[in-house]
Amino acid sequence: MLPRYKRKKDQNKISSQLIFIVSLISILLIYFGMKQIFFADSKSLIHFKGESTCFNVFGFKQDSEYQRCKCWIEEAYRQGIPEDKITFRFSGPANRREFIKDLQTIKKIVGDEARDHKHSPLIFEGCEEENYSYVGGVNEFLTILKNRYNLQDTQRCY
Repeated sequence: MLPRYKRKKDQNKISSQLIFIVSLISILLIYFGMKQIFFADSKSLIHFKGESTCFNVFGFKQDSEYQRCKCWIEEAYRQGIPEDKITFRFSGPANRREFIKDLQTIKKIVGDEARDHKHSPLIFEGCEEENYSYVGGVNEFLTILKNRYNLQDTQRCY
């Protein structure tokens, strides 16, 4: 049996070693966490700001720009835009003639914002119709995706 003072000294040594190991693990976890935040490739980060939002895409289904818009949304999800925070809604008739007729009605409801819009698609931001904000067409929409959500350009959707 070890003398009493020797056991106490060994217990203190073990406690010190345990505290050192726990501290070291904590420092490593903090270091790697900070490294991930501050030194990660910015192209891989999605900068989501604010609450959930919706984009409403109105166009006719055979239109190439309408299809291009759908492609960019698929690409945005592929690049990591959070599906639970951003909703994309598509609507519109099957042909151009019906689209032009419906476009006139939409312009009357929306007012001056979309007054000069003539082509498919017509895009609004907002989850409730009374809160819709006019975005524009595909190019303006793409600018929002790139600036707000850090969407990276791809040749797939051109």
